[in-house]
Amino acid sequence: MSRFLVLLPLFMLATLFTGCKRNANDLSSLVVISGETMGTYYRVNAVVNPDDRTKEELNNSIQETLNHINRLMSTYLPDSEISQFNQSNQIDWFPVSDDTAYVVDNALKIFHQSDGAFDITVAPLIELWGFGRAKGRPAPPTALEIEAAMRHVGSDHLEVQLDPPALRKSDPKLQIDLSAIAKGFAVDQIVIILEQSGIGNCLVDIGGEIRALGRKPDNSPWIVGIESPNPDEEAIQRTLPLDNRALATSGDYRNYLEFEGKRYSHEIDPRTGYPIEHDLVSASVMAGDCMTADAWATALMILPLEQSKAITGHEELEALLIVREENDFTEIVSPAFMRNSR
Repeated sequence: MSRFLVLLPLFMLATLFTGCKRNANDLSSLVVISGETMGTYYRVNAVVNPDDRTKEELNNSIQETLNHINRLMSTYLPDSEISQFNQSNQIDWFPVSDDTAYVVDNALKIFHQSDGAFDITVAPLIELWGFGRAKGRPAPPTALEIEAAMRHVGSDHLEVQLDPPALRKSDPKLQIDLSAIAKGFAVDQIVIILEQSGIGNCLVDIGGEIRALGRKPDNSPWIVGIESPNPDEEAIQRTLPLDNRALATSGDYRNYLEFEGKRYSHEIDPRTGYPIEHDLVSASVMAGDCMTADAWATALMILPLEQSKAITGHEELEALLIVREENDFTEIVSPAFMRNSR
C-alpha cells in the first residue's frame, strides 16, 4: 500500500448508523465501497437506483480518483508531483497539475487567515520529529536541529499560480506536505465523481474526514460521530446529523512521541518548530467542502486556545473545540457550529 499521509489519522471521526430501513416500494439501495488509501481507510456509502452505474464501475472510478491524487500529492512516492517539487532546487516556476495548484492555493489562503498556524511547508519539522516517512525516534530533536529545520519553513517563501498551474519557492530547500488538506480534497473529488454518476445521496469518509450529500434511502439524515479525545478508550464524544456538509477532526491524543515520561504531540507548530503544549485536545470543523474543514481543523489545533476561539468567531467557522480540564473534557462550540449541527 502506498503511504501518503504524514500525520496518520488516529484521531478519527466514526461513521455511525449508516444502515437504514427502506420502504417496500423504494427500489434504491445502499452500496458500500471501502478500501485503503493514503495510509488509512476509505468508506463510501452511496444510495443507488437500479439504473445507476454498478458497484464495480463506481469502485473503479473511486480507486482511479484516489490513485490519481496519490500520484500528485504523496510525499511517500518519490516520483509524485509534490516529491519532484520537493527534490528540486530550482527557484523558477515549477509546472504542476491543476489539482495540485488548486490545493496549494487554498492552503496558502488558510495560512494567512490562520496567522501562519496552517503551513504546508512544515515538512522538514514533521520529518525531524519522527512523524514523517521515517517513523519514530528515540528522543526529541535538539534545539540546534530544530533551528536548522526552521530556516527552511515558511509559506511566505512559496508562490502558486493557477493559469498555467505552477509552484515557485524562493528557498531552494523548501519542501511542502499536503497531508493536512489533501484527504479532505480527495473526499470532495469522490463526491464529485458520485454526482457525475447520478448519485445525489452519499456519505464519503477517508480516514475520518467526512462529507455527506443528500440523505439515506429512508430520507433521514446521515449521522456521524466525533470521537472522544480520551487516549485510553475509543468512545464517541457526540453525534450529529450531517446534511450536505463536511466534517473533519484533528487531535493530539493518539499520535505522539513519548520520552522520559513526557508526551510530544505530532501537531507541530510551524511558527516555533515545537509540538503544541496547550489544553485544546481536539478540534472539529464543519464546512461546505471537506478540504476547507480538513485544513481548518489542523489550524485550530495549532493555535493557542484563546486565539482559536477568537478566530472561529472572526472567520465564522463552524467549530467544536474540546478542552482538557483536569480529569474531564469541556466543549467549546462556535455559534456557527451550533446553528448548523441541529
